[in-house]
Amino acid sequence: MSALTGTHLPAVAADRKANLRKHTAPEKIETKRISPAKWAAVLGHVARGTGIRQAIKSERIKPSTLEGHLISDKNAKDQLDDAKLKALQRIWDEDMVEEVLVAIALGATVKQACDLVMMGDRIESFYKLMLRDENMKKAYDEARMIQAEKMAIDDIIEISDNSENDETFDGKPNSAAVNRDRLKVDSRKWIASKLHYKRFGDKIQQDVEQNIVIDHAARLEAARKRRDNALKKK
Repeated sequence: MSALTGTHLPAVAADRKANLRKHTAPEKIETKRISPAKWAAVLGHVARGTGIRQAIKSERIKPSTLEGHLISDKNAKDQLDDAKLKALQRIWDEDMVEEVLVAIALGATVKQACDLVMMGDRIESFYKLMLRDENMKKAYDEARMIQAEKMAIDDIIEISDNSENDETFDGKPNSAAVNRDRLKVDSRKWIASKLHYKRFGDKIQQDVEQNIVIDHAARLEAARKRRDNALKKK
């Protein structure tokens, strides 16, 4: 009985390996392109806000076929990215984006700015739009630069000049309020130095970087002179 069982063991093990390979093997990528009509339908779904998986499912397209289409058609990836951008722009129109950026420039966080336009729950889509839209990313960076200017100049002046809480009700120095104001000023100085380091960064660090650049230039010029002298001697 044991000998009979032993003769069947290799065959059983081979069958199990074959079944395992069958179920775990990656789906083969189909290089066949999606028809223009179906691809236009998929892009339409995505532009209206449907996820790509649901979009191809609606058009009865396999994920492997989509992957093959994106590989074989050099324009397909750009077309899909454009459709995703249009979907985000349907959520965030130009006026809404401008309101958010102005709020950020005036000192608001992204969450606070999105809350102002009743889009606090769509903050993720705001970041997605910024990553996909180069012009919006530039506008966002400019808003942050303006915010750094406000923090480093206007905010610090207002905090420093405000002496309302410097004393307690009984006329004693209010060290807690003073320390809090000092923390506000230091925080704004640090943020401004990172957002707008060329203007508000550490001067010592800027001088070091400038000296490094000058030193490299001097070394390059010296190397050129040595090369010219060597050529003249020849």
